[in-house]
Amino acid sequence: MATTISNSQKSYGSQVQNLTNIVSLLELYGIDYNPTNTTISLANLQTKKDQAIDINTQATVKYAAFLPKITERIDLFKLLNETAIRIKGMVKAQYGNNSTEYNLIKGLRF
Repeated sequence: MATTISNSQKSYGSQVQNLTNIVSLLELYGIDYNPTNTTISLANLQTKKDQAIDINTQATVKYAAFLPKITERIDLFKLLNETAIRIKGMVKAQYGNNSTEYNLIKGLRF
């Protein structure tokens, strides 16, 4: 399976990078950046940036651990599909196209 990065991963990584860039820009202002709204103070923005980086890193680590399970699941569904096709072929060969047995299973798809 090819290694890909989903749009949501790109999006969250980009948002964290944008926040980091904003905080870096505000740090250049030094004491001149002194908003009255404490929610957007440099200290609070630094905290939010650090939290965003930590959460994004945790999500990336968890996704990396989850990826092999996704591949395994896809492989198991392929195996299930191949088995179902073989079973349908055997039932069709033994009982015929118009048999009740074949009609019961011919619509199964995986």
